[in-house]
Amino acid sequence: MTVTQRQPAAKKPGHKSKGTTARRPLSIIQQQPETGAHEKDRKAPAKDKLAADADALAATGLRALFKLETAVRKTNSVKELIYLIANQTRSLVPARQTFLVTLKGRKPTPRVQAVSSVAVIDRNTPMIRWIEKTLKKLGTDRGFSDSAVFTHDAYAGDAPEARTYPFPHLLWVPLKTAKGRVFAGLLVARERPWLDADRVLLDRLAEIYAYSWQALAGERRLTRSLPKRFLATSIGVLIAAGLMLIDVPLTALAPAEITARKPEVVTAPLEGVIKEVLVDPNTEVKAGQPLFRFNDTELANQVQLAERKVRVQAAKLQRISQGSFIDAKAAHELKIAKTELDLAIAERDFARARHERALVRASRNGLAIFSAKDEWVGRPVALGERIMQIADPKAVEIRIELPIDDAIMLRPGADVKLFLDADPLHAIAAKITQASFHAKPTPDQKLAYIVHARLSEGEMAAGLRRIGLRGTAQLFGDPVPLYFYLFRRPIAAFRQMTGL
Repeated sequence: MTVTQRQPAAKKPGHKSKGTTARRPLSIIQQQPETGAHEKDRKAPAKDKLAADADALAATGLRALFKLETAVRKTNSVKELIYLIANQTRSLVPARQTFLVTLKGRKPTPRVQAVSSVAVIDRNTPMIRWIEKTLKKLGTDRGFSDSAVFTHDAYAGDAPEARTYPFPHLLWVPLKTAKGRVFAGLLVARERPWLDADRVLLDRLAEIYAYSWQALAGERRLTRSLPKRFLATSIGVLIAAGLMLIDVPLTALAPAEITARKPEVVTAPLEGVIKEVLVDPNTEVKAGQPLFRFNDTELANQVQLAERKVRVQAAKLQRISQGSFIDAKAAHELKIAKTELDLAIAERDFARARHERALVRASRNGLAIFSAKDEWVGRPVALGERIMQIADPKAVEIRIELPIDDAIMLRPGADVKLFLDADPLHAIAAKITQASFHAKPTPDQKLAYIVHARLSEGEMAAGLRRIGLRGTAQLFGDPVPLYFYLFRRPIAAFRQMTGL
């Protein structure tokens, strides 16, 4: 530093100037520290500002990381987590596009599950196929266990997408289970090269993602390999195919009713109107007991007329026989009179017989089975019309109405199980005795085959089965493979619809 000095005045020899020599170096020493202090004061605020900005940036990054980690922990399903990983990773790491890839199988095969800003993935698009092909070659070359930085043309560079993809710098980040097995990964892309700080942050995010994914799906499900599933599926298919070939009895269900076996049918012995029914429905009757009566007014009149005609013919015969002793012609008419008397007697006997048939009696002991009395009183009936049955309550059988849609091959002696509506928990065993060859219309206007089955001796000894009880019968046919048993109805419906 240059200091201007004034020439001192001439002094006398031996005289010393006061403080001149001491003041000159003092001024130089004082100026130098003052200049350095000002420079330090100017540099200090700039360094403090940079440090504050760095601290604020770090705090912002930590807040973003904590916010993203909180969002990850709040996901409720793997699908929701996949969507969050694909779209929210870019909020923490400067990336232009993110691909979430899963790896399954003993030889992991990459499969893109989600892409950032893409709602639905079309697996046939060239870009998705190129990404999967690139990652497959990456796994073959370097494996999936460690993160890797590469360019878009490093693998599968022959694809057109490798030349046109706008984000050349790619970063692979694996997602691992607690045991260190890679089950998925992130592929992020951008224009600028990736830094080590980005890789460290993404590795941290990958640990968070993998932990949440494993918590939602379970490690066993994530690490299950395709060959094991294929082997288990194959074994299951073979077992199912084997079971389908097992023979089982072909069965069918049909409505059934307990009816009398060989009942005596009481029909109308003549044509007329029923005057009264003398017994109640389903009551026991004895042989010779009156059952019902026809209106016999006309029949009684016919008997009276026939008797009068007999008396007339008898008087005529007596008169002719007395005159035959004196008149030869009267003797010739005697034979005619006898014939006419015999005819009159026959007509009288016939009228009496019809009059007697007006009162119908039971021919055997049993139950009188018919509908209500009111349905028959005053009703005209034709000759031979069925009115009631007299059945032995101990001789019963099962009458089954098998619909034509459920018809199966039935043989005499085949097993039948009857489940009565009144006792559905107990199965009544029986054997088929007869099955009709032609379907007949049922009371509900449906075609059905009529099948008769006889109760076993044990069921008969267990107690009486009341006539009229209804239920559902299970009929057992010939053994068939299980697949035919299960798909018989669908196959029949398909053939009816298509004619094949």
